[in-house]
Parts: sequence; structure tokens; C-alpha cells
Amino acid sequence: MEYQKFFLEEYTKVVAFLRKLGFGLDQAEDAAQDAMFAALGHWPLPKDRRRGWIRTAARRVAIREAEKARSERPRLVAKGYGIGTRDGTEFQQLVDHRDELSRLLSRLAHVEREVLVWSLDGFKAREIAAEMGLKSAGVVRVYLSRAKKKIARLLENGYLDQGETQ
Repeated sequence: MEYQKFFLEEYTKVVAFLRKLGFGLDQAEDAAQDAMFAALGHWPLPKDRRRGWIRTAARRVAIREAEKARSERPRLVAKGYGIGTRDGTEFQQLVDHRDELSRLLSRLAHVEREVLVWSLDGFKAREIAAEMGLKSAGVVRVYLSRAKKKIARLLENGYLDQGETQ
């Protein structure tokens, strides 16, 4: 019963977390499901570590699957398989319909984006440092500060009004 409650409370949040990191919806859902299944195998997880554990596990699954897909893509293309629909419109529609937050996050360095996404999910600097394997909470605060400054600069320069050309 406790696991079920955890699953219901966290699943969509983990999917959103992965989406903010830049993974596609299908990738995020699959990785979240795999991580939730792994959590069941480790249950009960310590209450103070559950939220971080599940996000770290889901992120690792998503990265592993993205790397596997990347290595498979050249072989599939060589065999005549495309990405999305035959003319690529499905892929283009996904690109064209990203939300504003995703567009802004995509302009950050990877570590800045990841730190900011953890922070947006309500994690403290020390928790983020532990989950990401960073040296200290101070390092996390530096990355957060850089990320916020970059986003502020993008907004001041009208990035969202100008599209992706900037």
C-alpha cells in the first residue's frame, strides 16, 4: 500500500522531471516506469531518500536508453527505417511544440539544466549535490546561479519571442 501511494504521487512528477531534462515523452514515461519497477525490488526505500532515488534511477535509465538508441540509429537508417513518419513531419511537430520552459532549459549547459531541474522539483542544494555526485552544496548554488542568470538574460533579450534562431 505504501509503494502504491508513492507510485501514484511520484510517477507523473518523475516523467515531468525527465522531460525538463530534455527527454521525449515516450522516453520519460518508459524510464519512469522502469525506475518505479526497480524501486519495487528495493522496497522499502528510506523515506528521506525515495524522491531522490527514483529520479536518479529514472535519469540513469533514460540516459542508458538514449545511448542505446543513438548507437542503433545508424544501422536502422542504413536499413531504410526513418525517424517518425516517412517525411519527418512527426519529428518536426515534436520540435515545434516544445513548451517555453523546455526551450529555455535547452539553452543551458547540461549540468546547469540538471541542477535547475532538481531545484524546480523541490530539492535542496545539499540533496542535489548528493544525487548528482557534486562536491558540495556550494557547487550546486554556483550552477543554479549561472542557470538563473542565463535564463534571465535570454528573457531580457526576447528569446521566447524570437524563437530558436538566437
